[in-house]
Amino acid sequence: MRKKTCLRLGLIGLGGIGQLTLRDCLQLDYFEPVAGADPSAEMRCRAAEVLPEQALFADYQEMLRAVPMDAVFIATPNVFHAPAAIAAMQAGCHVLCEKPMAESLAAAKRIYRAAQETGRLFMVAQNQRFRRDATWLKGQIEGGLLGNIYALHTRWLRRRPLTEGKWFRERRLSGGGPLIDLGVHVMDLALWLAGFPAPERVSANAGRYVLDSGDVEDWACAFVRLAGGTTLTCEVMEKGFVPGEVVQVEIRGTKGGVMIDGGEGTTVFLTLDGAPAELRPHLDPDHRGARHRELVNFAEAVLLGKAPLVPLEESLRLQAVLEGVYRSARQGREIVVSDFEP
Repeated sequence: MRKKTCLRLGLIGLGGIGQLTLRDCLQLDYFEPVAGADPSAEMRCRAAEVLPEQALFADYQEMLRAVPMDAVFIATPNVFHAPAAIAAMQAGCHVLCEKPMAESLAAAKRIYRAAQETGRLFMVAQNQRFRRDATWLKGQIEGGLLGNIYALHTRWLRRRPLTEGKWFRERRLSGGGPLIDLGVHVMDLALWLAGFPAPERVSANAGRYVLDSGDVEDWACAFVRLAGGTTLTCEVMEKGFVPGEVVQVEIRGTKGGVMIDGGEGTTVFLTLDGAPAELRPHLDPDHRGARHRELVNFAEAVLLGKAPLVPLEESLRLQAVLEGVYRSARQGREIVVSDFEP
């Protein structure tokens, strides 16, 4: 039998990210987009520029029954990640899913169990890991550049919201506000660069202070104790009084430190021959290319058996951090992650 070299791909959710991914896949030899599903007739109409009308469905369940596929990409509101992923895996498809893994830890656990039971690959699209600067830093950190890492600090703060009037503001659809939308990016990047130590305890606060629509938090701040004594902090804000958009990941180690700044680039802080020194690698994050590399990694994991850069266990661990932050904020106390971690 000839070895398969291309994935027949269906898309569940044809909004902005779904449309972008559809067109990205057309540029990659590993994918053959064959179908798409979205309840919005407008989104299906847009996808019809690429896919035949008979390959477009309002119901993803109907698509899974009607069209032979090897994999699906999911880009729906968060609450639909779990049911869509589980249905796809039970239909024999591998799954690449937009972040977050799910709207809750309970839903994420259901995805995890389905992946184990079906033997299908489920990978979360944490595209920050595929940036060129992040890939370079990962290798340097694993080589000992920073020594022992003891602190991770992350921030994503917005002056103006980018999600006015969308489902991101409805907890029943999203599971939360900027923590689950933005914090999931910077926390994942920091934890991955640091080797993803397990979360142990979480203290957090969150609330609505500025936004006048929806029912999710517009600000959250968390302190997470990790295995081995490392700590992680995260502050996120959807709309507030800051100078523009602030996106930062800071890593501190016993031999050096790193600041990844969305506006200023990456800086490594070291001591060379007894003198403080700064290294600024000339590496374009290449965000569009990162999406392509993410898709290729997923395809090669399925087709060639290569290791996915976003293991399911790490995504589940990150979902436990999100769960701990929201629980701590609601209950006003420190949360022990082992009380509910899978």
